[in-house]
Amino acid sequence: MQAEKVQQVIGKAREFLGSPYLWGGNSKEGIDCSGLMLQAFQAIGHDVPRVAGDQQKIGKYVEIDELVAGDLIFFTNQPGNTQITHVGMVTSTDYDNDIVNFIHASSSPKGVMEANALADWWQELYVGATRPEVFV
Repeated sequence: MQAEKVQQVIGKAREFLGSPYLWGGNSKEGIDCSGLMLQAFQAIGHDVPRVAGDQQKIGKYVEIDELVAGDLIFFTNQPGNTQITHVGMVTSTDYDNDIVNFIHASSSPKGVMEANALADWWQELYVGATRPEVFV
């Protein structure tokens, strides 16, 4: 069942909550955004590319107002840029209250955390989103 796979992947990603950010990292001692997605998908035995930009290619494009848990959401590092530099995974949505929560490895002191993709900060950096083929 797809919903069960989605919850397994999200659950694995949440095991990393609070882990510090480390560029190129792939463990609880330090992990980056694409490494977090790699670890999460390994929970269901599904391999994904190591780099955020390549991870965008593993699914079908989804509009921001159609996101569901398990979708990958991509960002850039500066407004107006379209080069993908960051990835997270949608964990829950509540469009009535303008909430699309996603988990990601932040370079802030919080490390792996959840945030709202509809917050102004993230909207300025939003590039797009995909639904991984393993969930379709």
